[in-house]
Amino acid sequence: MPFPVRPRTRLAAVATMAVALAGCSATETTSTTSSTMSDEAASTSDGAAFTDGFAATDGSAATDGSAATAQGPPTTLEADSAVFSLDAPAGWKDAIDSAPDGTVLAAQSTTRTGDSFNTLVVTAGDSVTDLDEVVAASIESAKDDDIDVTAAQDLEIDGEAAYGFTTITSSGDDSIANQMRYVNYDGSLYTVTFSSSQVEGESGGVAEQEFEDILDSWSWSEQG
Repeated sequence: MPFPVRPRTRLAAVATMAVALAGCSATETTSTTSSTMSDEAASTSDGAAFTDGFAATDGSAATDGSAATAQGPPTTLEADSAVFSLDAPAGWKDAIDSAPDGTVLAAQSTTRTGDSFNTLVVTAGDSVTDLDEVVAASIESAKDDDIDVTAAQDLEIDGEAAYGFTTITSSGDDSIANQMRYVNYDGSLYTVTFSSSQVEGESGGVAEQEFEDILDSWSWSEQG
């Protein structure tokens, strides 16, 4: 039986998650900033919406509107299910403790780009029979809801086909690009969402390189 796509619900949840994560204030000292979710996002059962925001705690947020250059080595993170691991860029932190059910890995930059933080969230659900169908249905649903969406080039994540698209959502005076990738592995569908600021004049190349490095470092465990 094909997996139910539920594209409208998933996209609403992803948009809410991007605002809650990427738009958190760098002056907070805890990760308990509440964010208001839409009824649709709050009712999802796939764990793609966050109820708490994340806040940088090391005081390293850039205050001049430019992204600070992180120093030091990347941090290796492992998914809750131990089915994969990856390297978070230097200057990022593990954010899984603030993630809802269904999230197997979450990480966030501790330096701001514009008014936002770059974030990575990976959720897991039942595998699908046709990734192309999932992507196509989600893109059409986004267009129906007047969401700015573009298809993304197909790629592989550690040898597994990954298809997806990018949406643009608003967060205050900022715009957030949500790069989504769907990949099947060992009976599960993993949804990878990388969110980054699109403020005019900011260095989008830094975020693109971070996402590329994350995907390049991704390593699946051996199938059981």
